[in-house]
Amino acid sequence: MEEFIKKIYNEMINLILKDVPSNYISEVSNKYMEYLKKIYSDKYQDNIDYNSILNIILDLEQKTWQKAAGVYKLKIFVEDESLNKIKQLSNKAYKLAKDKKNNNSQSFITVNEIKQDLKILDELLLTVKEFNKEEAKHLVSETICDLVYASKNTMVTSLRIGHLKK
Repeated sequence: MEEFIKKIYNEMINLILKDVPSNYISEVSNKYMEYLKKIYSDKYQDNIDYNSILNIILDLEQKTWQKAAGVYKLKIFVEDESLNKIKQLSNKAYKLAKDKKNNNSQSFITVNEIKQDLKILDELLLTVKEFNKEEAKHLVSETICDLVYASKNTMVTSLRIGHLKK
């Protein structure tokens, strides 16, 4: 099985690394190998002739990655801890705003808690990887709207809360 995965890796790595900035090549290479192991290690039985399915697998991999932009590959294979933390704070704010909308309550979060979360979000925006900046900015914007909605008696909501129906 290990040899089969190495064959796929060796055939695909140039396509995977196409358009990937040089400072991420090592990380993307390693993560791609992990991805292949995760996808293919438990999928096939030991008694199968791997050479007979190699071309099929390579064709599938090529179709998956041939039109993928470098940024897309980075988002899949390069972990961004700052973006992950922004997502956690965003989900927390969304839950607070959703609970307020569903329960018609006045406040679920204090002004001090909002200030603390905003300070953290501001710091995280400075450290988020460049290829995730736009997504991070959008999430922070939605998070701020959710925090304000959850803390005040206002009708202004984020887009995601605005789509909820009672």
